[in-house]
Amino acid sequence: MVTQQPRYARDEVALAVPRDTKKSGKDESLPAEFKELVNLIVTYAKQQTIDPLKLLLRWVAFGVAGALMISLGFLLAGVGLLRAVQGETGHHLTGNWSWVPYLIVVVFLGAVIGLMVRRISHGPGSKER
Repeated sequence: MVTQQPRYARDEVALAVPRDTKKSGKDESLPAEFKELVNLIVTYAKQQTIDPLKLLLRWVAFGVAGALMISLGFLLAGVGLLRAVQGETGHHLTGNWSWVPYLIVVVFLGAVIGLMVRRISHGPGSKER
């Protein structure tokens, strides 16, 4: 069904021609445009905030899991070193000297932690000061 546009005389100016909303298939009223704007803002906010946060959460989860595994490894290495020192020294570090193997393990693990901190602070991402 084709509708004809109204014809005006040469001196008349057509200010507005009513549109047939059924013909275009879109409801271009103000509430519909407002809903579309709200939908666009929500989609943009999700794209720019939630998606990067999900990726960041994944990296944080891997970092925490790695830190827990390294901590567990150093705990077991410390216990193993303590048992090795206690077993290899025999009766020399017993009695009043029984604290020495613990001191050896603490000094060793402190040195390893110091080296790790030094390596992290002077890594490829740091600048020479």
